[in-house]
Amino acid sequence: MAVLATILAAIVVAAAAQSALRGTLAASGADGAPAGTVTYTARDAVQQWTGTAPIDELEMAVDPNDLSGARVRVLVRSGGFDSGIFLRDANARRIVFESADHPTIEFVATSLRAEPTTLPPGATRRIELTGRLSMHGVVRTVETSATVARDGDRLHVTGELSVLLSDYGMRRPSFLTLRVDDEVVVGYDLRVQLEGGAP
Repeated sequence: MAVLATILAAIVVAAAAQSALRGTLAASGADGAPAGTVTYTARDAVQQWTGTAPIDELEMAVDPNDLSGARVRVLVRSGGFDSGIFLRDANARRIVFESADHPTIEFVATSLRAEPTTLPPGATRRIELTGRLSMHGVVRTVETSATVARDGDRLHVTGELSVLLSDYGMRRPSFLTLRVDDEVVVGYDLRVQLEGGAP
C-alpha cells in the first residue's frame, strides 16, 4: 500500500507540475488588459511612424525547465493597427494590408533555441525563434530574436523582426514623390501568466 500511495502521489505531483507550466490561452491578462501588442514601424524618405494593434489571440505552452519545447501562436487583426492618424490607417487597411480580403496576421513558432534552456524565477533569457508568418495570403518562414523575462508565474516576451512588404505581395503606398520603404520592422510585446505556481 505504501508503494502504491507513493506512486499515486508522484502522478499527482507530475500532473500538477505539467499544468503549472502551461501559459494561459486567453488573449487578455488577469486584469482584463490585452495580453500584448504587435507593432509595425515604417518609414519613407522624410519620416518614420509606428502602428500598434492589440493581440487578438495568444496561445503559449512553455516549460520553464526546458524552453526549447515551447509552443507559441500569435494572431492579430490586420485592420487593428493604429498609428494615430486616421487617414494613414485607413489607407494601410485598404492599400497595404487589404484587410477586407486578408483580415488576420498569424505567427506560429516551429522551433526555439535558448542557452541556457531553463528559466527560473527572476531570470531573463535571450531566445531565437523560427516560425511561419502568415500575412496577406502568403506564408513564409521567419526568424526573430526575443527576450523572455520571468517574474514569479508571469512571463514577458519582447522582440522584433524585419519583413519586406514585397515578400508578401503587399503594395508600398506613396504620396507625391514619397514612397514607403519596402522594409518594415515588426515588434511584439507579450505578457503571459503561467497556470498555477510553476517551479
